[in-house]
Amino acid sequence: MALVALLLSVATLASGCAPVVTRYRHLSLSDVDHMVVTQTGRPALQGHARLFIRPMPLAYRLERERYTLLFEVDPERPASLYVGVTSTHGVHALRFAAVPGGGCVRVWPPDAALRPDRWLYSWMSCHPRAPAPDRLMRFSVLDAHGDVAGEEAIPFTLDGNGFYMYLDAI
Repeated sequence: MALVALLLSVATLASGCAPVVTRYRHLSLSDVDHMVVTQTGRPALQGHARLFIRPMPLAYRLERERYTLLFEVDPERPASLYVGVTSTHGVHALRFAAVPGGGCVRVWPPDAALRPDRWLYSWMSCHPRAPAPDRLMRFSVLDAHGDVAGEEAIPFTLDGNGFYMYLDAI
């Protein structure tokens, strides 16, 4: 693995690109009450070389009375976690709504009409030592009529797990 990384580094420098090695950090929900890990493995990190990344939780499920929240590691963006909502107990067409003071995570899409049942959270705006009140994913879950089916404030930790490498133009 080290020889491959060295050869790749030499080849990319000769082509006008430089390899960048970055610590892999991810949002972890393992400490959340009633959160169930539904999949473990190594993140795909499409387009990035993985270095020393250990198996980790890749997907979670959190059951609520009126809905289920599904969380999964984004296979393309090293710093992101998708959150999706599915209906249970006869509640249909659920969607998310932003809540002021949503913590230090970024939410995508900013226009929830693009994909109202699936948001992307990224920790990139969080400092690794951000205080606990800032390490929350805050949102409302709305039913088909726009009524609030639930309010969420999901705490997360920012965990490190190996490194990844990508090419950057010089």
